[in-house]
Amino acid sequence: MCSTQGRLIRGFVLAACVWFLHYPTIANAQQVPQGSPRPGQVTPEAPGPIPVQPWSPTPAQAEPERGDPQQVQPWSPTPRAEPEAPSQQQARPDGAGGQVAPESPVPPLFREFVPVYFLTVPPIGAPEPLRPNQFAPPAQEGPPPDLLIQPFVTVSGAYTDNVQQTKDNRTGEFQTNIAPGILLNYNRPQASLNFVYNPSFFFPSNTEVDSNEVHQYLSLRGAWNPGARLQFNIAEDYIESNRSQDLQNLGSAYTGTGGYKTNTVAATAAYVTPQFRTALTYTNQFTIEDQQQLNNNMTNAGNLAAEITDQRTTYTGAYTVTRGDFSNAPNASYWDQLGTGRVAYTLTPVINLTGFGSFQWHSQDEGDAFNYILGQARVGATFNLAGNQSLLTIQGGAIAYDPTQGETKIRPSFLIGWTQRFAYSTSMTASFESTYLSDFSGVAPTGLSYVRSASLILATNYFRDLTATLGGAWYWQNFAQTTPEGGPAGTKQETWSVQARVQYLFSRFFSMAIFYTLTDRTSGEQYLENIVGISATASYDFR
Repeated sequence: MCSTQGRLIRGFVLAACVWFLHYPTIANAQQVPQGSPRPGQVTPEAPGPIPVQPWSPTPAQAEPERGDPQQVQPWSPTPRAEPEAPSQQQARPDGAGGQVAPESPVPPLFREFVPVYFLTVPPIGAPEPLRPNQFAPPAQEGPPPDLLIQPFVTVSGAYTDNVQQTKDNRTGEFQTNIAPGILLNYNRPQASLNFVYNPSFFFPSNTEVDSNEVHQYLSLRGAWNPGARLQFNIAEDYIESNRSQDLQNLGSAYTGTGGYKTNTVAATAAYVTPQFRTALTYTNQFTIEDQQQLNNNMTNAGNLAAEITDQRTTYTGAYTVTRGDFSNAPNASYWDQLGTGRVAYTLTPVINLTGFGSFQWHSQDEGDAFNYILGQARVGATFNLAGNQSLLTIQGGAIAYDPTQGETKIRPSFLIGWTQRFAYSTSMTASFESTYLSDFSGVAPTGLSYVRSASLILATNYFRDLTATLGGAWYWQNFAQTTPEGGPAGTKQETWSVQARVQYLFSRFFSMAIFYTLTDRTSGEQYLENIVGISATASYDFR
């Protein structure tokens, strides 16, 4: 344990050095306004938008819906049993609702560190965001143009000291990526189309354990508003890679250099008025693993969500039904049903109260080893302090897990989150959470597990063209079911991570970034990996 702590301390000190080299001495501080709002996400309960952060390489990362458990992959039909952030959705473009919560200052590439319900929750029926892309150029400040076509190319070089992510016999290699791509933004009052696509030509130095490959990244979002109240949205994310980092999931059981392909498509139809919103969403996701074909799977999910709001109170309900099929393990195919309900009440301009409940039923086609019922209840409050410069979220309750095989377990379910904005466009976000995670789709599914996580993220944009972010996270899982990826039921997996990134915009058409990532899995499939690298991006705008 001492050696593990020593490695983490050394990694965090190294990342902190990068941070403080770019952090100026504070004197005569003046408050600098934060970035514009970010566009949002289609989710089973709330397919809506979130505004764009100034540091985002692409529009901000999609976040799961209010009240529906978080998905392991972006808007995956497989849910995570945890409640939403209390009533942050009340910041609406149509003016409905009460308290307006400050935007989360967490850069998209660091969102995996933060509980999704502590981030801003989008309203039902609004367009959703592009998935963060590490190779895309940084977003320009100011409102997005009506039309932007932006070809770009990114060249990056990195060194990893454990490419196979193993406990013993660690092998290092240099990795080179050349990623040409194109980004399109088309925005009109009644329609919008946004997408980013780039292949990445991957050249490793150690071809004995890795190979030259072409990775693919595509993210597309479209919206059409034929009338004032009717809205249609479509979204797609496609990833073809062999890097665990591209999953943007700190607790993923996927390790090594085996490739995978995953594609998610969602379509939403919504009817929106100032006091009432309803949406119907269909989501399809498939995953193909190049080596372990056992986990090839496809999920189809349908969701119906509705919301009623007035000056102080918001009532939200949703129902999701999911069908999951495993092509090479048909006995693991399943049906899943999830119902959620939430009441949010604005007590004062500073205090917002929330009550939440969910009920999930999961049934396997053959056998009952994976069958369970999951029920959860939470109450909490959000405190909007210091004129929207500080946000404190506290939620607490219980979650009951009742498997067909085994005893019923009741465990605490809670979320504590704090975001504080400082002078010089600097912010800090801290969180601690306990909940259940449902992971039956995507890459390396591990079934149901009990999860605890904590994180701390510092971000600054003191210089107009320089962004620096330092983050640390702890992620602990207790697998409730026996799976090939998670191991026997009762297996515990603990992961620590430190990430640092400094990005400088030399001109409108050229930027560079240096980055560092430490991942230390201290239990379960143990491994320690350090990655350090540099990247350069050139682009040109056609407006």
